[in-house]
Amino acid sequence: MSKKKLLLLLCIFLLSKLYSQGGKVGIDTSTPHQKTVLDIVSKTNNTGVLFPRLTTSNIASVNPTIGDALVDGLWVYNTDTKCYNYWAAAPQNQWLQICGTPLTIISTGAATLNCTGATSTGTLVSGQAASGVSVTVPYTAGNGGPYSAQSIASTGVAGLTANIGAGNFNNGSGNLVFNISGAPTTSGTATFAINMGGSTCSVSVNVNTNQGQATLTCNGTTTSGTLVANTTASGVSFTIPYTAGNGGPYAAQSITPTGVAGLTASIAAGNFNNGSGSLTYTVSGQPTSAGTASFAVNIGGSTCTVNLTVIAGYNLSKLKILSVGLAPWGIDSSVNSGLGVVMENPYIFSSYYPGGSNTAAPFQTIGNWDITRRSVASGGINDLNNSGYKLLLVGYTYDITASEIASVQAFVNNGGTVIWYSEVNSVNTANLVRTYVGQGATMSALGDCYANNTGSSILVGDFGDARLMKYGNDACNPKSWSGVNFNLIEPLSFSPTNQNIVGFKSKTSEFYWFGDGGMTFYSGGVPPVSGNRYPWLLDGGQRPVIGTWNNQTNISNSVMMMNIIVKAMKAAQ
Repeated sequence: MSKKKLLLLLCIFLLSKLYSQGGKVGIDTSTPHQKTVLDIVSKTNNTGVLFPRLTTSNIASVNPTIGDALVDGLWVYNTDTKCYNYWAAAPQNQWLQICGTPLTIISTGAATLNCTGATSTGTLVSGQAASGVSVTVPYTAGNGGPYSAQSIASTGVAGLTANIGAGNFNNGSGNLVFNISGAPTTSGTATFAINMGGSTCSVSVNVNTNQGQATLTCNGTTTSGTLVANTTASGVSFTIPYTAGNGGPYAAQSITPTGVAGLTASIAAGNFNNGSGSLTYTVSGQPTSAGTASFAVNIGGSTCTVNLTVIAGYNLSKLKILSVGLAPWGIDSSVNSGLGVVMENPYIFSSYYPGGSNTAAPFQTIGNWDITRRSVASGGINDLNNSGYKLLLVGYTYDITASEIASVQAFVNNGGTVIWYSEVNSVNTANLVRTYVGQGATMSALGDCYANNTGSSILVGDFGDARLMKYGNDACNPKSWSGVNFNLIEPLSFSPTNQNIVGFKSKTSEFYWFGDGGMTFYSGGVPPVSGNRYPWLLDGGQRPVIGTWNNQTNISNSVMMMNIIVKAMKAAQ
């Protein structure tokens, strides 16, 4: 290839890199600056321009003519002095140099943090997402270098993060601003350990308690249980619904009423729901008189007054009872009728005391029990659902007829209480009980003299705690159930021999079944009672007691049965 061709190709290449607009030349730019003749652009931002590089002697050899304006401003780089030299024409007429200072490139930022001078904006509340909250940390001795982004988890109070984006320290003093995100799990002090620019320190931010708020719906208040003058409250409470709950906490409260002294309504600390919910206050103590106890409730920024009636005594006649089966195993006047002895004890039910008042009795009552007693073995419950009965006691040897099965089921479904202890294993009785234990269950006789009680809370009541005690079987000949559906019943007692069920309560109703018809048989004496008869135990004041019978301790028949009857009596009020 000839030299002419090479020169032509070189010119074409150079022209491809040059752009000209109005006499202005741009290298690697099509739009040279308007104030330039030549505009050179580093297209990749990592290239520069190289001027002629000469030694000092090279520069001296240029020998410009004195006063020669054509070389005024001639620019070269001196490789000996590492300076740029340019020729200054008259009046200087000499080479001048430009020598720079070292360029310091800082790769790591440094500063001294001052956490004691930190300030915060915004408020943190437990359980609520942080919004508009930040911490500003001042610093000194900044070197202008960079720092990387950071996210710092809190300690002391979990759930928060302090965040800062990447940036550069100032030269000297400045501030670092951390934005706080997340939701604190509790109240207290949230601490952030900062490590930046070779300096460490900690900043703390207070997290406030989330005060609960709600709107009480006072007219929707419901109550449970009955308050009786001079009687210790048991199972009494009131429940207030609310709306507009904010999920915040409320403190424990104990409220004393006006109108009647001796009572307290209490609620443990807790949290409102977000939205609607309810608050239940438990009432304790012993009211000193009959009347209206007024509780002023103030919680969650809302108030209302709850009025509870305190009656002079439980009206025994409100629990209308039908007792069937042979005597003396029902409610009878015989000395051997454990039920009759207890239920007419003036030291238990005050209205049986001469004059109708006994303030020392555990149950302050009005009037007498309304009892229909039919000492029959069958056919005695034909009026069960049309005479106002609320409690049905089915005692020893009573055998239900086929037509009475539906009557008992209807009675139970309408809220009646049934205590079944007939000890009869007939087709009709078994069919009725299978309604509650499951159709695949089987009833059979046992030779056990006692059964072991379970830990069910149903065995706890006003007369005592029969959980994990024993159930005595008169004459050691009870009935039991196997193959039961435990989804349907709450076991109360079971055989120590084969684990069969000897006592249970329906999970969905007030139907109770016990396998021994003689469980209420009373000797007339006090424990310990020898022999395998009379497992109904009373103390010297003829009050239900857990004691020794037939060489077995912790026999609890009287306590179990009377707990159920008194529960029904209270519910009838």
